[in-house]
Amino acid sequence: MREMYIDRDLRRQGRKPWGALSLTQTWSHPFKWQEAAQLEKNYRRVFTCSLSDFFHRKADEWRHDAWAITRETPNLVWLVLTKRPERIEKHLPSDWPYANVWLGVSTGCRRTLNKMDVLRRIPIHSSALRWISSEPLLEDISAEIDLTGFGWVCDRRRERTR
Repeated sequence: MREMYIDRDLRRQGRKPWGALSLTQTWSHPFKWQEAAQLEKNYRRVFTCSLSDFFHRKADEWRHDAWAITRETPNLVWLVLTKRPERIEKHLPSDWPYANVWLGVSTGCRRTLNKMDVLRRIPIHSSALRWISSEPLLEDISAEIDLTGFGWVCDRRRERTR
């Protein structure tokens, strides 16, 4: 089996790839970030679950608390990325949509472009965005991708060394 880029990143951090889901050491930091952003009269973007998936079933036990933090931090724009957009609707809070949550989906090949259609059906606040992460981009999808309803495309280009 081919090693994924995320496996290498996790090993560099001393973490086991595809280990147990756990809360990060930064779980309490959003309130500090909120206070700083509010004092600056600014907004900060927070990429949540960058090495995990906010809508993974193992996150069900703490997602309610995460939504509460999101509600209490209006100056933080939460970038929520998932490979499981079909789980989003069932796990949204009752007072959804939030102005400070941008919902994103991973797609880097033709086989996963349908995930964008699923996310496109999820309502978002008028000031929020839907976005895609195309990392790793596994093939040229430029002719097939439909960006209707999406406001941002994120990719991470890496230099390759030999």
